[in-house]
Amino acid sequence: MKSFNKIIKDKLVNYQETPPQAVLDNIRNQYPKRSFVENINYNKYYIIAGFATVIIAGALLLTNLTTPNKNTKISTKENKKIENNTSNQIPNPKIDNKTDNKSITKNNITNNPSEIEQPNKTLQIEYTNYFSCNDTLICGTSLEFTNILEFENLIIPEELETSRKDAKTIISTDKSGKHTIYYRKENNNKLIKDSLIITFNTIKEPTVKIKNHNLCYGQELLVNIYQNNNTTLFGNNKAIKLNENLYQINELQTGNNIIEIIFIDENDCSYTYTDEIYVNSKPDYNINITPTFCSQTNGSINIIPNNFKLHSTELNNTLNSKTGIFNNLSAGIYFIKTEYAPSCYVHDTLLIRDSLNISPYFRIEKDLIDNNKYTVRNYTKINNDGYEQNSDIEFIWKINGEDIGNNDNPEFTINGQGEYVIELIASINNNCIAQYSETIYVSETNFRIPNIFTPNGDGIGDYFKIISEKELRKYQIQIVNKLGELIFESTDFTDYWDGKTNGNDDASEGLYYYIIKGEDMFGKRVEQKGSLQLVRN
Repeated sequence: MKSFNKIIKDKLVNYQETPPQAVLDNIRNQYPKRSFVENINYNKYYIIAGFATVIIAGALLLTNLTTPNKNTKISTKENKKIENNTSNQIPNPKIDNKTDNKSITKNNITNNPSEIEQPNKTLQIEYTNYFSCNDTLICGTSLEFTNILEFENLIIPEELETSRKDAKTIISTDKSGKHTIYYRKENNNKLIKDSLIITFNTIKEPTVKIKNHNLCYGQELLVNIYQNNNTTLFGNNKAIKLNENLYQINELQTGNNIIEIIFIDENDCSYTYTDEIYVNSKPDYNINITPTFCSQTNGSINIIPNNFKLHSTELNNTLNSKTGIFNNLSAGIYFIKTEYAPSCYVHDTLLIRDSLNISPYFRIEKDLIDNNKYTVRNYTKINNDGYEQNSDIEFIWKINGEDIGNNDNPEFTINGQGEYVIELIASINNNCIAQYSETIYVSETNFRIPNIFTPNGDGIGDYFKIISEKELRKYQIQIVNKLGELIFESTDFTDYWDGKTNGNDDASEGLYYYIIKGEDMFGKRVEQKGSLQLVRN
């Protein structure tokens, strides 16, 4: 058989405190009062029972009055005494809530609220601010308290862990979610209560990938961000979103940069990704160029770094040097690629000039009276100055390989149709030598076609242009390289080739071929083929 305390405990498992009388009266006053008829109808059974009780009591009273017992003596005081004694015989049990408390505890903290014994009806409930804070959302998995001391009065869910560090209590979990912590303490017939709802929220970290942590000067940083459903901020950096996953961070400073990317979820919880990016300084260097002498292969290029260690240097995509020095170079244009940091390059276009550059050039003029007589006008330059400035220069003139004199501006006569090559050889001290030639086609059309031209921008022989002494009704010129690829084409007799391919790129030095087709004013077809040499020095 169960003990009396156990019976009482079982009866009070789901007990709830009765509201005060004033609350009940207030609720009653909110409902309308019944009418007289409704009261009669509502209490009819009680009224019938009352009338029956009155009739039975009246019948018994009449019976007693008619047969009184004279020997009976009634004492009112004794009756009252009996009543009091009777009431004193019923014990008033006091339930001890602490007697059977067998709650499961962890670190002396109760974990299951259902195992706490319910309070006695005589206890007064008092709510307190034990936790000193409101229900809260924690961005993370732990919360610190400085005022939790009474562990035995706490009810903490089993999925939470507690620990102590430096006079602080730490409540933590390995999962996101909502948890309720209870405080219950019985003191002087009072049940002191408080509760705290803690919602732990951990933001899912996106995947951040940065391919290059060592940037060249002026290079932008590219960042890939995957699995990102959050608001993304970039700290003090300016960023441009290029597509769904790719961002470009601009305006990084030279040296070390700390990249800070902040992710904020719908609960305003944030996760910060940091990384270090190094940006190389702008390369500072000098280039020393030694010009060639007398068009020989004796020029040089020297790259001298000032604020970086030279990794490698490449010349015209073929020659490599770890010292940045290239010797035995001819006069001309060179392309330099210098590696000043791992995979970081700077590009330069350089010109090696000839220190004693002879540029022979002439024009042929036909005499207006004698059609077989020609005069040569010499426009040779030395280092962009007229040849007259150098008294050591000498000229040799040839026609079809035969010398015709050493004058500066010779005259010669051509008899008969055919092809005539006029050649000029210029030299200084028999050391620096250069030559130039033009071909004359003596026929009914009398084409004059240069077989060498130098499109180097010095104003002499920069264009390949055809001259005809007779007017043409139709004209076409095509220039091809040694592979037969078309380089230049025109149907305008006044047009000329400037030594460029596709109108932009400089054609390389070497041999080219021309084909001229046309028709004179009398309908006679003319055609001329030949070769030309492109020289840029």
